[in-house]
Amino acid sequence: MARKNADPKSKTLALMCPNLRCRKILKVPGSARGGSVRCSYCGISLMVPDSNPFSKENIQAAHRQKQVEQEDPA
Repeated sequence: MARKNADPKSKTLALMCPNLRCRKILKVPGSARGGSVRCSYCGISLMVPDSNPFSKENIQAAHRQKQVEQEDPA
């Protein structure tokens, strides 16, 4: 069972290599968030996202931003 308040920097991420000839799944430590890593299979460098775009906080922030834009269409 996962802890609710677990530090996102401590979680392991699974990323797919963007190289179309490689496409391997890479296990990246959470401490690499916001930085870049190199694929151990093909050697290409890729950026690690700083946060999860589908986290509850990010989705709520996107909804709030959309509401503000709808109220003020300037």
